[in-house]
Amino acid sequence: AIKDMPEPLRKAIVSIETEELFDGKGEDKKSIGTAKKIKIHDRLKALEMLGKHLKMFTDVHEIPGVKNLAEQIKAARKRADEVDAKRGKQ
Repeated sequence: AIKDMPEPLRKAIVSIETEELFDGKGEDKKSIGTAKKIKIHDRLKALEMLGKHLKMFTDVHEIPGVKNLAEQIKAARKRADEVDAKRGKQ
């Protein structure tokens, strides 16, 4: 019975489905029992949501073309210095 379950387990129950099982057909049909399906919450999803709420995870958004940004800036500065050097020499 649900009342005999520990409280943390009872709190984790999402849904309970019951289905009566029968044997035979028509007037000969007899109830032979009940099938019960108990669905428990998804623990991993709950932990993931908690981690996101506590900002334990950060989503990384990759922007195309920014991968080598530092190298591109360095190369641009080098070209600018070369242009300045040529202008200064003339």
